Amino acid sequence: MAKHTIDPGIGEKYVTGPQRIMNPDGSFNLKREKIEWKYKNIYQDLIEATWSKFFLMVISAFFIANLIFAVIYYCIGINHLEGGQHNNIYEAFLNEFFFSVQTFTTVGYGSLAPRGLWMNMVSSIEALTGLMTFAVITGLLYGRFSKPKALLVYSEKAIIAPFKEGKALMIRVANGRPNTLIEIEANMLLTMVEKTHVNKMRRYYQMHLDRATVYFLPLTWTIVHPIDENSPFHGKSHEEILESAPEILVMLKGYDETFSQTVYSRSSYLVHDIEWNARFLPAFGTDKDGKTIFELDKVGLYEKIDSHTNPKLLS
Repeated sequence: MAKHTIDPGIGEKYVTGPQRIMNPDGSFNLKREKIEWKYKNIYQDLIEATWSKFFLMVISAFFIANLIFAVIYYCIGINHLEGGQHNNIYEAFLNEFFFSVQTFTTVGYGSLAPRGLWMNMVSSIEALTGLMTFAVITGLLYGRFSKPKALLVYSEKAIIAPFKEGKALMIRVANGRPNTLIEIEANMLLTMVEKTHVNKMRRYYQMHLDRATVYFLPLTWTIVHPIDENSPFHGKSHEEILESAPEILVMLKGYDETFSQTVYSRSSYLVHDIEWNARFLPAFGTDKDGKTIFELDKVGLYEKIDSHTNPKLLS
């Protein structure tokens, strides 16, 4: 009989209702609130942000900074901007704004130039600000591109399939990139809600694997958890498993030869993500020359199989 392990850092207290711990993309289902500014890290936020959000923030900051300097130039006076011809206030402000853009980016086309002490002082400060800002943005771009991150593709469903003399829970994974991953190691953790004499608690079980490591991952790898006497699923019916609101946490670690660093990947499966009595379909084959052809979009393909087991489906 499987014995529960210690809390891995997620918590054992259970609140009634759907409480998914980890999302399929590996992020934790967690909402942080009332965080003081001293605990925020803008650099980390920009590194972790999506590309669309990152570029939106950069463009917004660029526009706001130039707008502020344009207002300062406008307050100093359009007469201190050489080459800034205008017929109305709107054209005058546009000249100040585009002069700010040229100064901020250190482009300096020559058609607009500062004149007077205050105009030159402010433009000097803006030029320095622009140089520092673009240095920071360049560093962020390099950090985002150079950050090693695995792109492992997980099967959409975990399946319960025949295995040796019994059954096993299986999950299939593949490398979504053409780079080489070596020494891949897998871990599976099961969390279930169990009743105690006081209330309900989350319990955690380490799920032993038929094979926990592979040397290479050029194709697919089916991670297999045999449902035997050491499995937390052993002796439980389908209904009993449904009542315990299980969640399977999958964690993979491997060495990325491209970056020469260790990379990690995570995902999770809820009970409705488990397909009973099924088996995965082949995701690769060979061509007429004997070369292996791997189709990534077939990683999660499966088919149903007949089963005539008793109510204790996982006995």
